Amino acid sequence: VAISVVVPDWVMVIGDILLVTGLGLCLGICARMGGNWRSGVDPVNTPSLITDGPFAWSRNPSFIGVIMGQVGFLLAWPSVFSLICLLVGVRAVLLQVELEESFLSERLPGEYQAYKQRVRRWF
Repeated sequence: VAISVVVPDWVMVIGDILLVTGLGLCLGICARMGGNWRSGVDPVNTPSLITDGPFAWSRNPSFIGVIMGQVGFLLAWPSVFSLICLLVGVRAVLLQVELEESFLSERLPGEYQAYKQRVRRWF
């Protein structure tokens, strides 16, 4: 049994805008990170801490882009599938943030602690 969700066109347009903006934000920030970008943590090498640009207002700006894109996907193409994608995706992002923060606290204790005191996790 298919479940059909009818939403106004303007909601779908907002979803499209969030999807494209979130993807662009995520890609732009990952590109800016250069050699420090990776999926997961590198147990061998200690990264340098990036604290300027978008990282001056959020410790996780690329993940904000990911979540923004996932919300946009749900609004643009509302379905049970896109809702599940959002829920699983947000949970994965939250777990990754915890993992990365733990790693950075261990590898760069003083520097990362000072950064955490200056800059919020999200906004």
